Amino acid sequence: MVFWNEMYPPANKAEQPSLHLSLAAGELTYAWQPADGLPGAAPPRNSSDAAALRGLRRASALVALPPVEVVAHSSRLPKVPAQNPEPVLSPVADAAHSDVVAPAPWAWEAA
Repeated sequence: MVFWNEMYPPANKAEQPSLHLSLAAGELTYAWQPADGLPGAAPPRNSSDAAALRGLRRASALVALPPVEVVAHSSRLPKVPAQNPEPVLSPVADAAHSDVVAPAPWAWEAA
């Protein structure tokens, strides 16, 4: 798995998602892209990205999820401007952004 850097040119660096997720045969794999560096091994345990991964693992242990590959971020602010058609999962959206809303990782942690 790699990030599609051509979708996020240098001028759009702020909207680059932090997670590239793949769910296949019941196994969740991911690539993590920290906002301020090169792709790393794993997000810090107390980060919202790590909370999102824990939530997805819990969900996939409870119900059979279909195979899927997506990009996502767990920022508390939307990232993708409305004029950009990039399908990025996000816990937040507004009229000025086209992020695709998914359950917030901090809500999974509270459950």
